[in-house]
Amino acid sequence: MIQSNIHTALTQRRLIKQWSRSLTAHLRRIPEKQNNFQTFSLCQASSRLLKNKNKVKS
Repeated sequence: MIQSNIHTALTQRRLIKQWSRSLTAHLRRIPEKQNNFQTFSLCQASSRLLKNKNKVKS
């Protein structure tokens, strides 16, 4: 049980790392002028993801 939890946590960490990398790359590609809603929703999604990540840790 504990082993599978550790595995899940590691997998999620790896996914979050990949996801944040692609998010950063995506944000760099968005032109400044383009409406900020896209950026805003991405930030909301990332904060939600981080909150979930913190739940996994404890």
